[in-house]
Amino acid sequence: MNRPLLVLWLPFFLLLIAQCTPPTEQKLTEVRSSFSDEALRRLYDFQDRQLTDSLLPYFRHADPTYRYYAALAFASIKDPLALDSLSALLSDEIEKVRTAAAYAIGQIGESAAEDRLIEAFEQFDTALVWQRSNAAILEAIGKCGTDRSLEALSTIATYRYQDTILLEGQARGIYQFALRKLTSPVSTAAMVRIATDANYPPSVRLIGANYLMRADNIRLQDYREKIAAAFKSEEDPRIRMALAVGLGKTKAPEALTDLIDRFQVESDYRVRCNILRGLSNFSYADIQPTLLAGLESGNHHLALTSARLLTAHGIPQDVPIYWRKAKDSLSWEVQLELYSAANRHLRPYNEELKGALNAEIRRRFERSTDPYEQAAAIDALAEFGWNYRYIRQKAFPSDAPVVRTAGVRAMLKICQMDDFRGFFGAGYRRVRQEISDYLKEAFQNGDPGMIAVASEVYRIPNLFFGGTLDSLNFLTEALQKLELPREIETYNELQKTIDFLKDRPASPPIEPEFNHPIPWEVLTTLPA
Repeated sequence: MNRPLLVLWLPFFLLLIAQCTPPTEQKLTEVRSSFSDEALRRLYDFQDRQLTDSLLPYFRHADPTYRYYAALAFASIKDPLALDSLSALLSDEIEKVRTAAAYAIGQIGESAAEDRLIEAFEQFDTALVWQRSNAAILEAIGKCGTDRSLEALSTIATYRYQDTILLEGQARGIYQFALRKLTSPVSTAAMVRIATDANYPPSVRLIGANYLMRADNIRLQDYREKIAAAFKSEEDPRIRMALAVGLGKTKAPEALTDLIDRFQVESDYRVRCNILRGLSNFSYADIQPTLLAGLESGNHHLALTSARLLTAHGIPQDVPIYWRKAKDSLSWEVQLELYSAANRHLRPYNEELKGALNAEIRRRFERSTDPYEQAAAIDALAEFGWNYRYIRQKAFPSDAPVVRTAGVRAMLKICQMDDFRGFFGAGYRRVRQEISDYLKEAFQNGDPGMIAVASEVYRIPNLFFGGTLDSLNFLTEALQKLELPREIETYNELQKTIDFLKDRPASPPIEPEFNHPIPWEVLTTLPA
């Protein structure tokens, strides 16, 4: 072929080759969010209706957006049947999808997922490509793992101070174990180190400090010096307020001094409230002056915290103080909490003072036009069991639901007192029968709030309310009149009580039927 002809045909040949080459499919890597996306809206609807079978096919979708939101849907559906499919997404090529899958598996909370999470952890990710999904896996293990994983989490020693995301995952995992009542000396030591070492990122230290504040049954006595030093030097009030409670848990005399000294100079009321909570670990005599100072601080939250602690930890000798303070120029919430403290700790045999105090609280109820203040007054009256008739007379017929519910809750408090029989003496059976009859009224009037609480009263095991009832028909009738799904919580509570009184295994709670579709016409008008 001569040269001019080759030049003439070359563009044609190149075009022909290009047309014969199959197009390369573009790989999608972005996770989007748009209420105008029809497929995404469909996915949200499946989640809202808890349609597991309709969501699972999205796990294989080419678009990571749909894989991500399908995985995330199971964080609310919590269907264990999806665990196998979710586990496969832990190795997805898009990290956001892995993270969503780990979060959903953690929310499901099945121990069967523990090994799958461990296997999916990218332990050789030195370039930190998968650090967010690895952190999500660590937290998920805390929601479903066993003691062996707690030990492994607590002894990780390879993370550097700058590995913030991984450290957050480790700390959250240990914290999640604690929320499930799983702790160990090793996990506590790890969280003390995290909470008190200023080299750790603040976000990580905040998690560690909250562990010290919220974990139950942990021994902190050996860490008093570390926690105290961190508490005194900490600049972030969020961390400081958690450390205050942790320091109180050490129960050391030095900690008592540290907390009281800090209370006097602390400027953040949130920290001062938690200092008071930390002080509740010490004797009343040691903390009483600080509690009274909280009442007089001029800060509502601080005064209310002090008043609640006086109710919980007060003594009969200080009743005149509580009663007098209840008449000071404080908010009604604080005043009525102080009335509760006085009524709880004033001995019943002091009949004259007891009568005067309760008459005063009754006047507060009758003069108030605020239903929430009235409810608080009812709660204060419940600290003296003989008020049960007055409570029924005034609270049950109220036009305010919050007052009616407070009335039944007061009956619950009275029935849950430490020594119901001893308090009411030889007449306790008569009192129990009267209260039972009052509760029957609550069931018959159809108020869902009253029914839910009254159901709980009938299940108090040592009072044997079943013996006060000739028939359970009124309970069945009340159950049938409840409006579903709006009153489903009350329905399940009442069903539990019927089962209890019939001495049979508890029925599985019913689930609400789908009846409230997502209003897309509203959501699509919102700005992006």
